[in-house]
Amino acid sequence: MINNKDNPVEWALMLYELSDAGEHMENLLKQMKQDGKIDEENFKIQLDHIYSHLNNAWTSRNRL
Repeated sequence: MINNKDNPVEWALMLYELSDAGEHMENLLKQMKQDGKIDEENFKIQLDHIYSHLNNAWTSRNRL
C-alpha cells in the first residue's frame, strides 16, 4: 500500500479522491435533508459520482 513518505504524489491524489467523495456525500445529505426528497435519477447520478471517487482511491492504493 502506498504511503506519504515513499509515494507523496500518489498519496496526495488518493487523499484528494477521498476528500472529494466526502464533500459530495455531505452535499447530497444536505440537499436530501433540506428538500425532504430526491428523484431517483439525481440520486443515481450523485451516488455514481461519489462511487467514482471511492473507486479511484481504492484502485490507486497500490500504484507505485
